[in-house]
Amino acid sequence: MAQAIALYGMVMAVVSANALHGDANLYKGFLQSGTGLRVGSNGLVASFAISILSSSSVPGMTKQPWLFVGMVTILTLAEVLSL
Repeated sequence: MAQAIALYGMVMAVVSANALHGDANLYKGFLQSGTGLRVGSNGLVASFAISILSSSSVPGMTKQPWLFVGMVTILTLAEVLSL
């Protein structure tokens, strides 16, 4: 589930790297840093949400297998929040 978050971080890194040219100034540097911090913090929070949800729903899913579809749906929504 967390592969899409990492892929989104890679896409933002490529976009940020392509935006750099010879005329880099302090403003562009802060924008690049802010973009990296935003993507990283979103990935971190989504990973926490995915791990908490997984650790709490797997024991319930072993007792009632029909919870699998709901668990995958909620995991997907937790991942979409970071995008």
